[in-house]
Amino acid sequence: MGALSEGREYLSTMQEELAEVERLKRELDGLKSDQKKLEKDIVSTEKSIKNEIASTIKRKRNDLKDEYAQKTHEVNNEKKGIEQQKSRKRSREVAARVGDETSMLVNENKEIRKDIMRYLRENRVPKIFRNRVFEVLFDPVGLVDWGEFLAAGFVAFLLIPWLIYQLGQFTGIYNELNTANKKVFLVILVAVWIILVLVVYFLIYANVKMKYKDVFTQTRELRREINVNDKKINDIKRNIHRDKDDSKYDLDEFNVKIQLAEEKQEAINFDRNNALKDFDENVTKSITDEITEKRTPELEEKKKALEELIEKTEEINAEYDSASADIDSKYISELGADIVRPDVIDKLAKIMDEGKASTIGDAIEVLKGKNSAD
Repeated sequence: MGALSEGREYLSTMQEELAEVERLKRELDGLKSDQKKLEKDIVSTEKSIKNEIASTIKRKRNDLKDEYAQKTHEVNNEKKGIEQQKSRKRSREVAARVGDETSMLVNENKEIRKDIMRYLRENRVPKIFRNRVFEVLFDPVGLVDWGEFLAAGFVAFLLIPWLIYQLGQFTGIYNELNTANKKVFLVILVAVWIILVLVVYFLIYANVKMKYKDVFTQTRELRREINVNDKKINDIKRNIHRDKDDSKYDLDEFNVKIQLAEEKQEAINFDRNNALKDFDENVTKSITDEITEKRTPELEEKKKALEELIEKTEEINAEYDSASADIDSKYISELGADIVRPDVIDKLAKIMDEGKASTIGDAIEVLKGKNSAD
């Protein structure tokens, strides 16, 4: 009969051996769990070392670039200041040149303007009409005069009437009128303004412009001479400003300083490129070696702990396999896997302890009968 005929002591031995297998299994599971955690920790540490190396290299390389960027900024500011000084001196020299080359025409225009004023005065044109405003409004000559004449017309006949209308709409001056009457009143007010301007204009035109027609005809010719001179002056100014030859302005001092600043910038760029090349070829390796050397003991300690854990796991696994094999050969081969279980064995032991069976086989029959009854 074998195991079926064995008694309570045999069952106790079986319980002890099954408990040992369970203990070994729990220990093995714990070791495997610790092994996975330690493997993850090692991977994390290796990644941390790589990140520290990368971030340190990036930070120190950026510091190096910033150092040269600051030097470049300082040289650029220096160069910009010199260029501004050069530009200011050139502007002064150009202005002086313009003054020199146009002085004759400017003086000639001043004399012509004096002749005009004297001629108007000698012909008893009222002083109030001896000015630029009267010339533009009543006797325009050239594009500039006509442009100002049109601008004055825009102001008098469009802008001011619009302002009058808007002022009446939003200030509440005419609130006693209803909306329709107020708008009509404002339109009439605008029309009165326009008519008043036209009346004043034509009164002055008839009583001054036409009265001194021959005088203004003469002054118009003189003003045309001024316009011709103004055109010559503008041509001279334009040609001077377009002239790219700065040799006549004595700017060599600034050109030398600008060239020196540019050479300084080239030297900074050269040093920067060499410094970055040296950093990439040498400093990067030095940083990598330094951090690796600093962090290696920590990593090696964890790897050593992992090796010991793997060795321990293999030992426990071997014990577990051996104990499991013993259970299979000694008990399961005779009793079956459904019987050789800690919970079932505990039930069989209780049956025998209660005196309901003296052998394992009898206890199994009692258990099966009880299970059937349940």
